[in-house]
Amino acid sequence: MRILFSTPYIPYQKARLFEDNIDFFYYRNTLKQGIFQLRQNQSWHPLHFLAQNLPVPSLVLENPTLHGFKQELKRLHYDIVALTFSVITTSRILEMATWVKKHSPGTEVIIGGYGTAVFSEPCEISDRLRSAVDHICTGDGLDFLSAYLEEKYGITSNKPLVQNLLPIKVSFFRTRLAMHLNLNFIAALGCNFHCSFCSTSSQFKQKKILFSGENLYRSVKQGAERYPRATSGVIFDEDFLENREAVLEFMHCMEKDSELITRPFYLTVFSSAHNVARYTLSELIRCGIGMLYIGVESFDHVLLETEKLKKRGGSLVDIEQLFGKLHKAGIHTLGSIIIGWDDHTNESIPVELNRFIQMNPTLYQVMPLQAVPGTPLWQRMKKEGRINPDFTFDKARLEKSSFRFKNITQEESMNYILDTYQKLVDEGGPWPFRMLENMYKGIQSLEKEEGSEFRNRVKGYKKILPPLFVLSCICGLLFYGKGFRKRWRRVMGKMFLERPLWCMLGWIMAIFALPVLSGYVFLGSLRHLILPAGDQPETIRMEYQNPL
Repeated sequence: MRILFSTPYIPYQKARLFEDNIDFFYYRNTLKQGIFQLRQNQSWHPLHFLAQNLPVPSLVLENPTLHGFKQELKRLHYDIVALTFSVITTSRILEMATWVKKHSPGTEVIIGGYGTAVFSEPCEISDRLRSAVDHICTGDGLDFLSAYLEEKYGITSNKPLVQNLLPIKVSFFRTRLAMHLNLNFIAALGCNFHCSFCSTSSQFKQKKILFSGENLYRSVKQGAERYPRATSGVIFDEDFLENREAVLEFMHCMEKDSELITRPFYLTVFSSAHNVARYTLSELIRCGIGMLYIGVESFDHVLLETEKLKKRGGSLVDIEQLFGKLHKAGIHTLGSIIIGWDDHTNESIPVELNRFIQMNPTLYQVMPLQAVPGTPLWQRMKKEGRINPDFTFDKARLEKSSFRFKNITQEESMNYILDTYQKLVDEGGPWPFRMLENMYKGIQSLEKEEGSEFRNRVKGYKKILPPLFVLSCICGLLFYGKGFRKRWRRVMGKMFLERPLWCMLGWIMAIFALPVLSGYVFLGSLRHLILPAGDQPETIRMEYQNPL
């Protein structure tokens, strides 16, 4: 038997930058940064994870054209077609499922992913989709498909889980000029904080650990060996630092690996302020952590209590002090803040946003509060009659909330958001300088600390500084925000006094690099403008011949 795993078909609708839902992660995190805006080509890694851990031949088809999807089903018979989707791609999946049932009636169609939230609300498109498929998976796909294969085909497997996921290719805006590879690792599913707006919590009723600390380390080690030039990786776990015992097990494995700890190879992890505060800098560094994605959400402790945002740690965690402590050690942050809470007013929002700007997160996300179908927030907004009457699943967008705010308008929220993105750049500059500033601080502070983990981290920072310095020189030529210029002159001046010849060489390289980088970005933007479909994600076709 064979399984075909597929994503929704392309091309997606060509859209303006802030309305682009294809690559929102980095477009949002580096918005307003000019040529330093980033794009990512991130694989739908859950499909590969499933294909690698099910004991049957499988094919993963990412971002196919509709014609390519149909041709694949005409070329080979598949017993199962498993489709993953998001809410905004519901109509595409409906079209694909309908075609499969019509032209390959012996094929079972199973759908899963965050798009299954559409079934939490009765509507025409969700009813049509429900009738067009055989099965709907609303949680863990591996458990679901394993049980399905055993029940229908008598196929079982007790082999340990593996993961060999395609890396994220991070490149400059609208280009394929990749800067580096970001490796992917899955640690756990779900989240135990159950925030009212969180679709993850509504999909996974409780957190499920897929890999122990030691097994996760092995996956990281194998990935780093497979991609020897990679300098970073992402661990997917909504709150990686929650299970301290597992984290310390992972840490002890990492710190014993002399190659990884000195490479450098740094990990981005998702966690809550509540749990980050439970670890020392030494422990974070010994885990190999280089960036933390932390939900700031709000600074108002009354709001945090009202919205039951326990992940923020309440008054016990000073979030601004926490970010400053991490930056001083050279650890980057990706901070997110939300606009549109019921307690938000035109008087309180500017105060909140200014505090967020002053925290100077390395990367950032400023978004309107979203009520996703199936979440407690959606249920409350529906009960209060505040769901926008024109909301449809196909028209759902990240930049527009699905419900009416209590004290501000949608237009006002967008004005606040776009203004904040601009002020973040004016205050702290683009990401290359933010990273350079953090790592320079890290070198200055960690050199004073006792311990091999600090010495190794300092050596790693020094290896990464040269390209960041060149890009930071370009930042100084292109950006003129008052706060940024003050920071830039201070850091670059200190570095010049310490290593004048090294800095002069960096400036020479920057002068040559600027026109090349600008040319690449210009051509990429021109290509996006000219092509009818604009900038589209890469199509990937990968076979797994009974990998276990």
